[in-house]
Amino acid sequence: MIGTDLAIIAAGERDRGGTQGVIRELVSLRSYSRTCLTRSGRPAYRFLALFDNDKAGQQAVRAATALDTSIVEFRDVFRLHPHMPTSGNLDPKTLQKAFERENLAYKGLNWELEDLLPNHFFDLLVQDHPSAVIRADKVADKVHWELTRDGKALLRKMIRQFGTHADLSATIAVLKAFHFYCSIAKRQ
Repeated sequence: MIGTDLAIIAAGERDRGGTQGVIRELVSLRSYSRTCLTRSGRPAYRFLALFDNDKAGQQAVRAATALDTSIVEFRDVFRLHPHMPTSGNLDPKTLQKAFERENLAYKGLNWELEDLLPNHFFDLLVQDHPSAVIRADKVADKVHWELTRDGKALLRKMIRQFGTHADLSATIAVLKAFHFYCSIAKRQ
């Protein structure tokens, strides 16, 4: 779907995952990447991090860039937004402006990976398990679904059972955007 030169590495499960796990893995992998070089002396692998665009994700981006000052937002670390820009030869400042411009209508909206799924999955979840949803926040045409831990597990199970390629199109678009960001990072 997106090529063979992009891999996703999970930060870990439960207490080993989350924003701290992503930061830990990013810093470690970036350090290791300096030991595997191309013939031109550049790292053969590029590692980027993706955080949810919620309070924890915003704090994690600040923590990652403070921990390692070579980490730059909109080049090395990203927060998930409803629209992930994928055009142009962009430097981090230009990419930041594109993110802000394309997501202006959603300013202040928390956005997590599960929010990329079609709303009919959440409607079914609320219908069958009303306590799985803490709240739904709508801004413009997008809805952020705040789920309980059990709600996230139930949603994951529903997607595995009933999800189609079309249901995952927004998630695939994010992967394609990340592929684009990796190509930008390689050129810099």
